Amino acid sequence: RVEDADADADAGDDDVVSAEPTSTAAVEDAQAAHDRLRAVDPASAAKIHPNNTRRVRRYLEIFDATGTPASEVFAAGVDCEMRYRCLFFAMRADDGELELALRRRVDGMVAAGLVHELERAAATTAAGDARGAGQSIGFHEWGAYLRARGFDWVGGTHRDGRSSAEKQESRCVDLDALRRDAVEATKADTCRLARRQTRRCARLERACGWRLRFLGSTATHRALRANDAAAAAAAWAM
Repeated sequence: RVEDADADADAGDDDVVSAEPTSTAAVEDAQAAHDRLRAVDPASAAKIHPNNTRRVRRYLEIFDATGTPASEVFAAGVDCEMRYRCLFFAMRADDGELELALRRRVDGMVAAGLVHELERAAATTAAGDARGAGQSIGFHEWGAYLRARGFDWVGGTHRDGRSSAEKQESRCVDLDALRRDAVEATKADTCRLARRQTRRCARLERACGWRLRFLGSTATHRALRANDAAAAAAAWAM
């Protein structure tokens, strides 16, 4: 995939949004995978934190599929040739207006039942599973809240076997504060992802010559913030 060609450039951001293993088994699995990456691709292992299990797994998959370290695959460049001449469209808004829109989006998700959905997912996640949805934005930021609610956020099982001391500690936790922190972290990570996507579009233009046409959405977001649906719709007719 083209996006893997600039993976190293975004390593810092991915470390922010990757779930940190919390169980002993998960930590050991993450370290074992990173140790294997260090053995087959030391250059990549030096740049990737062991907790960034998604990227470690991706790089190991590249090595297993090609027999070549991912760092060498990326260094060789990317084949951007396409079968057809394509024109790509992307949305773009002023950073300030876009950030406000993304923050409203997260508030809307919470109001629509995000917390209940997360608790239900945490209760049914397979034991030791720290992959997939568990690493996505809107999930991993809620680890502290879910653990305080009595869930093993990595394993997804309700911790009915907690000691009396653990139960007392849980009762002393300010769940409202943890919830507010999780909401703010979700907003921050969403805004960070939007900035990464904008940078990626620029790299695709530069590295692959993609013909990107940006559609300005600043006026639409501004109108929606003012609850002016007519103005938001009219912005696209300009």
